[in-house]
Amino acid sequence: MKKMIGILCIVIVLCIMVLTCPAAAQGILFFDSTDSQDPVSAFTPYMYTIIYAFDPQASSASIIDHLPFGVSFDSATANGIYDSATNSVVWDVSETSAGSVSVTVIPNHIPFPVCGEQLSSEQLSSLKFLNRAVITIILPSGPESAIEDEFTTIISPVPTCGAEFPSPVLPATMIIGVLGAVLLIQRTREH
Repeated sequence: MKKMIGILCIVIVLCIMVLTCPAAAQGILFFDSTDSQDPVSAFTPYMYTIIYAFDPQASSASIIDHLPFGVSFDSATANGIYDSATNSVVWDVSETSAGSVSVTVIPNHIPFPVCGEQLSSEQLSSLKFLNRAVITIILPSGPESAIEDEFTTIISPVPTCGAEFPSPVLPATMIIGVLGAVLLIQRTREH
């Protein structure tokens, strides 16, 4: 929470700089991505936020978030549009020169270690999802500008434990219970 407040303060300061000194601050002023938790749980939705600030004189601006392999899109704020062909979310942010957008995804491609088994280095590296977001703006006085930001999210592995018999005492208890039921039925018939 403190990090988010700090980032928002930076965005506000940068916006004030743009409004008071537009000639010195052209283009993209601030672009950053943060996730809310690390590690995240498998098959549990999690949200991350992209914060941006750019020159308000830009004639168009868009953000494209390329979702990593192994996550499913769940939702996006601020009218973000999911494109399944490219597995990305696109926002047109031309109307607001500073703000934030958020995406919720669900991790769904995770190696599942067997109980007590250590993960190999290859399995551990597949627990990290690299997320890449790009902001692109066009200023009236110049060519298109773009900045890319990346961050890594770590997924908690979920061990798969086979259905083990609770204890060796249980089969003995079951046998004694069956024998007791048979003896009870025989006594009932004798009387």
